Amino acid sequence: LASYGGTLDLTFMYLKPREQRDRYLASSDVIIEGRGIRLGYGGRYYRDSYNETISVPLREGEWRLLDEEGNARQLADMKEFYMVLLDVERLLLRASFHTTQTESL
Repeated sequence: LASYGGTLDLTFMYLKPREQRDRYLASSDVIIEGRGIRLGYGGRYYRDSYNETISVPLREGEWRLLDEEGNARQLADMKEFYMVLLDVERLLLRASFHTTQTESL
């Protein structure tokens, strides 16, 4: 994953019962961890039953430093982003979008 400046393209969809109107969940769409640093990208709300495609830029700018609970703090700078890419320990992709979601594809 040492491709600074590239993109990570993701396509996903989730399903939930039609009659359910519970809460949509907001959290980072992608998390990269390495060298004791956690970075999160995105966090939009997505509609159910639609294919969604997002292009995640692998460079600083929209990535945020995350605390232990995954809460977004300030924007990551180039040095922090590059440090994570040098030694990626985990790459996490969001799979939960709604409180009554039945599956992710």
